[in-house]
Amino acid sequence: LPELTHAVEVFAAEGIEYDLASPKGGKIPGYGEDADDVTKKLLADAEFAARLESTKCLEDVDGSLYDAIFYPGGYGLLF
Repeated sequence: LPELTHAVEVFAAEGIEYDLASPKGGKIPGYGEDADDVTKKLLADAEFAARLESTKCLEDVDGSLYDAIFYPGGYGLLF
């Protein structure tokens, strides 16, 4: 999850708006064993936690509405 949370921390600091999407939409699989301070802080944030529970389905995302796409690596984030 740090592969995502560290990027989100930078996005927030720079005022960059973002959406979370996954192949099927909905809740993404995750785990907390490697939760560092940044990840713990974001998981405690209700808005971010809600985004993890309700990602957009890739099929419903119009890529032309975005300036960039970020694909985080790591376990489970692309499922």
